[in-house]
Amino acid sequence: MKKLSLLLIALSFFSCSDSDNENSEIPKIVGEWKLYRSIELENGVESEWIYQDCVNQSREIFEENGTYSFIYHGFPQGDCLIEYQSTSGVWTYLNGEYDINYTVEYWDGNAPPQTTPIITVIDNNTLNFRYTEQQANGEVIAFYDREFIRVN
Repeated sequence: MKKLSLLLIALSFFSCSDSDNENSEIPKIVGEWKLYRSIELENGVESEWIYQDCVNQSREIFEENGTYSFIYHGFPQGDCLIEYQSTSGVWTYLNGEYDINYTVEYWDGNAPPQTTPIITVIDNNTLNFRYTEQQANGEVIAFYDREFIRVN
């Protein structure tokens, strides 16, 4: 009986350690992120933008409770304003992957369907969103990377 108890304690210790290690990545995404740079590949041409001023006010916010929101600033009518923003959203982390689910509303009231990006936390201060366009055979014909840096 004593051996069985020790074995159960040891197993529970190791199983807790594994889940702790798996969940240790979750807090990396929690926080407020500022849009810093975009890289786009379309028609074989790669372009890069470093954002300042207006667009640099854009934010992605991941709360510890799983709430997700964003605000994107741009120039849809010449002046800097909120071009689009989330109206609701949640984020999850499962099997080593982050996922977001949200609705969006544009400055003119439109709410078109959105593409979910592949999210990568590069390090504790850099976050990347990759949107891809693929052919039926899986070949990537265009991608759009959005790079964020941690604000807090």
